[in-house]
Amino acid sequence: MAPEQQGRYLLQDADYGGEILKSIERWRLVLNFYADNFIRPTAWKWRNFAAMHNCTSLQQSANAYILENFSLVVEYDEFLELSVERLKSYISSDFIDVRSEETVYEALMRWVKFDVDERKTFLPELLEKVRLGVLDMHSLSLIERDPLVSASAECYSLVAQAQQIRSSMEGQVGKRRRSMQDTQIHPRPSTVAKEVVVVIGGIPVDSYLTQSVEMFDLQKGKWLSLPDFPQLVSWFSATVLNNSIYVTGGILNSHIIAKAWRFDAIKRVWQEIQPMLKPRAYHSSAVLDDRLYVVGGVRYEMNKMLNIETIECYNSKTNTWTAAGRTMFPRKQSRVVPYNSTIVEVGGLQAEDATMNTMTGYHIVGDVIKPTGEQFVLPRVIQFAQIVVIGNVFYILWEDAKEFIALDAAKRTFKRLPSPKYARRYSGAVVVQDKIYVVGGLIDSKPSNSVECFDPQTNCWSVERGLLEGRAKHGCVKLEMS
Repeated sequence: MAPEQQGRYLLQDADYGGEILKSIERWRLVLNFYADNFIRPTAWKWRNFAAMHNCTSLQQSANAYILENFSLVVEYDEFLELSVERLKSYISSDFIDVRSEETVYEALMRWVKFDVDERKTFLPELLEKVRLGVLDMHSLSLIERDPLVSASAECYSLVAQAQQIRSSMEGQVGKRRRSMQDTQIHPRPSTVAKEVVVVIGGIPVDSYLTQSVEMFDLQKGKWLSLPDFPQLVSWFSATVLNNSIYVTGGILNSHIIAKAWRFDAIKRVWQEIQPMLKPRAYHSSAVLDDRLYVVGGVRYEMNKMLNIETIECYNSKTNTWTAAGRTMFPRKQSRVVPYNSTIVEVGGLQAEDATMNTMTGYHIVGDVIKPTGEQFVLPRVIQFAQIVVIGNVFYILWEDAKEFIALDAAKRTFKRLPSPKYARRYSGAVVVQDKIYVVGGLIDSKPSNSVECFDPQTNCWSVERGLLEGRAKHGCVKLEMS
C-alpha cells in the first residue's frame, strides 16, 4: 500500500461514501456527525453499517432514530429486510414512536406478507408483541378477519383474549383481566394523548404569510410539523373547543372573510365549517360552556374599517352561528379568556385607536352574553397584550414593555412578576401543564422563533426550544395529541 494510502479506509456501505481517515479522533467526529444527522432513507443503512463494523454509539443512535421515527421509516424497503429478532426488538419497545397501535400491527403484517411463505410462521410471536389490549373492538374485529390471523390458532387466541380484555374494561371500569401480560394492555407512551402547544400560520421571516402549523411536544422537547392550514389567511383568531382547533375569520386575498375551519386532532385534518354570520378580522375568540364566542375585530364597510360590536356564538353540535350579544366598547386586536361564567377582554384598541387600562368582563346566561358592568383597572394602558388564567389568577403580559403581573381576581390585587427575556409584539401565549409559554412574535421588528416559559411555582422564566419557523401574528393554542 502506498504511504499516502496508509491509515485510510474506503467507506462504501453508506450512501455518502468517501474516504475516512483512520485517526480515532476524526473517526469519532464522523460517527457523531451521522449519529446527529440521520435522514429517513439512510437510517436502516447506517444501522446495518454500524452493526457490521461494531460501531456501538452509531448503532445506538440509529436504533433510537428508528424508534423515534418508526411510522415513517417502515415505509422504506430496507424495513422489509429486517431479521425477525430485530423486528421483535423494535415492536416490543416502549419507546417506539407511533400515534396508534394499529401502526405497529400494520408494519409487522407488511413485513410478514413480503415473504409470506417463509415468514407466516413468525406471526404468532410477532403478534404477541403488539399491544392488542389497547385496540378498540372494531380494530380487533378487522385483525381477526385477516386470513393469516384466522388461519393461526395462536394468533386467533391472542385476538380473542384482547377482545375479552376490551369487553371487560368497557363493562367494569377500574377492573381488568390478567389473562394477557401487562405490556399488552398498557399503551405505549407515544399513543397516549398529551398536552402540546400548537401554532398556526402567521407572518414568517422570509415571506408575506405562512400556512405552516407546528406543535411543541414537551416530552420530546422539540417542535414537530402538522398539516398546513388550508389557505393563506392573516389576522384570524384561533381557539380550542372539544379538543379541536377552530380558526375564524381573518383577511384572505385582501378581503375580510367570514370563513371558519376546524382541525381534528385525531385525524389530523383541516375542514371548513359553517362561516360566521358576518366577516371580521383582528378579532379574538374564547370557549365557555361548549360554545365558541367571537368578540371584537373589524369589518370593511363604506370604504373604511369599522369596529364590530356584535358577539357571535358557535354551536359545534349543530354547526351553526348565532348573534349572542354586543360589546360595550368594541376593540380590535384584543385578547380574551374565559373565567368562571364570564369572558374577560384586555388590550387592543378601541375606536380612534385609543388604548385602555381596563379589563372588561362579559357574563353569559344561556346563549346570551352581556357586559358584567365591572372592570379591572390595570397599572397602565395596554395594547400589545397576552393574558392567560391559572386558577383564580390572571397573568397579564405587556409584550412590548416586558411588564408582567399576576392579578388575583378574588382578592382584586396584583403583584409584579419577573420580566421575560425579550420584548415582543404579536406573539402567542398559552398554558400547558400549569406553565405559561410565550411563543414567537416580532422581536426587533422581525418574526422570531423564540419561545419562553414562565413557571409560577418557581417564579422564573426559561428559554425553550425555538420554533421550526419564526413567525408573528399567528394562532397559538393548547391541544391534546398523541
